[in-house]
Amino acid sequence: VRRYFAQLTRGCGRPGCPNRHCRSSADASELDPTRAALLSLELAQCGDHALCDELPPFLSLPLLQQLCASASSGAPKSMHALEASLAEVFSSVEALSRSFVSSSAAREAEAAQLAVDPSELSGVDAGAVGEAYSLLFSSPPDSAGFTAADRLGNVVMRGAHALLRGRGAYKLLTEGNCPLQREGASLRWLLVLMANPLLLEPQHHKPVLLPLCSLIASLEEGAAAQVARWWSHWPEPALARIVVVLQQFLSVRLCHTQRIDDAVVAATKVLGLLYDANEAALAAGWRRGGRGSGGAGG
Repeated sequence: VRRYFAQLTRGCGRPGCPNRHCRSSADASELDPTRAALLSLELAQCGDHALCDELPPFLSLPLLQQLCASASSGAPKSMHALEASLAEVFSSVEALSRSFVSSSAAREAEAAQLAVDPSELSGVDAGAVGEAYSLLFSSPPDSAGFTAADRLGNVVMRGAHALLRGRGAYKLLTEGNCPLQREGASLRWLLVLMANPLLLEPQHHKPVLLPLCSLIASLEEGAAAQVARWWSHWPEPALARIVVVLQQFLSVRLCHTQRIDDAVVAATKVLGLLYDANEAALAAGWRRGGRGSGGAGG
C-alpha cells in the first residue's frame, strides 16, 4: 500500500510514464492524500498489480530527452544509462508496446480532428517517435569522425535484431491464440520499429528490416488491416519515409538476387498495407492530393 501511495502522489520519476496509476503519467489524476490512500488500498488488493517497477520498461520523448541531456554532459555513467535503457526497450516487444504512447487527452484531440473514435487510434505518438529517432541519430561527429549517434544507433539496432532473430516475436504474432493477435495495442511496437530511419542503410536490411517485413506480412488478415488503419492516421511524411525504406530494400534485394523471393514478396505486402493506409486517408479527407500523386501510396 505504501508503494502505491508513493507512486500515486509522487510518481516513479520517469516523465511520460504510460501507467495511469502513476503521478508521472500525463493521464494521472490529481489526488488528495485521502483519495490516494483509498486508491492505494484498492490497487493493492487488485489481482492485476500496477506498480511501475514491476511493469516492463518504456521510453517516452520527455524521458529520452532527459537521458540524452544527462549523457551529453560527458559523464560515462550517464551514457551507459542511456544505452542500457535503449537496449532494454528495443529488445522487448512488451517494452516497445508501452513506449511513445500518446496521453488520453492527446488521443482524444487527434480522434476529434480525424472524426474517429479514440479506440481506433494506435496510441503511438508518431511525432514523438520521429523526434526521438532524430534526437538519437543526429549528433555531430567528433574530431575522429565518430558520433554518439553511431554508438546509439548500434545499440538500437542490436536490440531490434535481438528481438527479431529468435522465434519469440514470430510466435507472438502468428499463433492464432496469441494475445498480440487479439489485443491490437500490443502491435504498437511494429509501428515504432518501422519508423526507424536507420532501416534505410543496407547493413540493417537482413538482420532487422527483412524479419520485420516478414512478421508484418505474416499477420492474420484482421491484424494486418488494423496496422493499415493505424498507418492511415499517421502524418503523410512519416509514411513516405517508410515507403522510401521499402523501395530501397526492394531495389537492393532485386539487384543482388535477380529474382522475386520471399523477402521481396514480404516487403511488397507491407507496401500494399501502406498503399491501403494512404487510400483510406485520402478517402476520409485526412490527407490532400489525388491518388497516385507521389504520396505514401504512389
